[in-house]
Amino acid sequence: MNWKNTKLKRLFTLSSTTLILVGSAAAQSVIVQEDFNGTGDPLDGSTAELFDNAVTTAGGSNIWVSSDTYSDDGSVNVGSGTNSSAHLSLGSYINDTKGTSTGIFDLTMTIGAVTGIGNIWLSVGFSELSAPATNNHFINLDATGTIILRGSGELDTWGGPGSNNAIDGPDGNAGARTVTVTLDLSTHDGVDDFGSVTWSDSLLGEINSHDYTEDVDFSSIFLSEANGTLSTISNLTLTQVADPNAPNFAITEINYAPEANTVTLTWTSSPDDSYIAQISNDLTQFDADIGDGITMAIDDEDETDGNHLTKTFD
Repeated sequence: MNWKNTKLKRLFTLSSTTLILVGSAAAQSVIVQEDFNGTGDPLDGSTAELFDNAVTTAGGSNIWVSSDTYSDDGSVNVGSGTNSSAHLSLGSYINDTKGTSTGIFDLTMTIGAVTGIGNIWLSVGFSELSAPATNNHFINLDATGTIILRGSGELDTWGGPGSNNAIDGPDGNAGARTVTVTLDLSTHDGVDDFGSVTWSDSLLGEINSHDYTEDVDFSSIFLSEANGTLSTISNLTLTQVADPNAPNFAITEINYAPEANTVTLTWTSSPDDSYIAQISNDLTQFDADIGDGITMAIDDEDETDGNHLTKTFD
């Protein structure tokens, strides 16, 4: 699997041999984190506090690319451009999860009070571009799932770039807010389901949602502001969320056939999980594999139950 998972283990003993089943199971995992706890140096060129190696392997980068508006302590000041942005490239990591149980993500960030003159706002979301320009804002940079906090206190959302994708949000929300962009690409089939995005606020709960009607990319985390916004940002996290419908990992049936020297196991699984079976004679060294990369698609001996995997081991 191409994501950070929790390894779950089940052991049992047959005669003098102990078999261990190690499986990958859907588990919530923070894959990007930035607390903006620097000393006030430029954000551009700084390194994200946490950046999962799997995202780097997928072509992402833990190096912030930013205009001079943003500093590593989270302060947002008037920079050299009228509009500005900052981003972290995610490569193909999110896009690779489309149509799988691992394709659910929460992007969360706290935005301080937005002040300034005129039509000012600060946004957080994603961009289709791995390297969007830093001298513009999200409306013109292929944004995919963005929430903005205006100086007026209005929370608006965008499914994509341009005014046609705008969804009007609630007013009167001045002051610091923690906002969340939730992507659900687990249902993506590339035909008539392209996933959805939901926006939430820490005080109001769910604000809006949007179903994508065509295939879009989520190639970078994208922050932007317009017209000289003054504010602060903190506590940015990108979390990969477990599929709520995925079964818990548990062995549900054991059939030992000593005359055939085999054991047949049945355990809860989902199509995206994979497993390794290992044996040990001393409960210390589990270094003998008797099954590797076990999946429902290849190894399941009982296809009538879509929530379990059955396999016989010698």
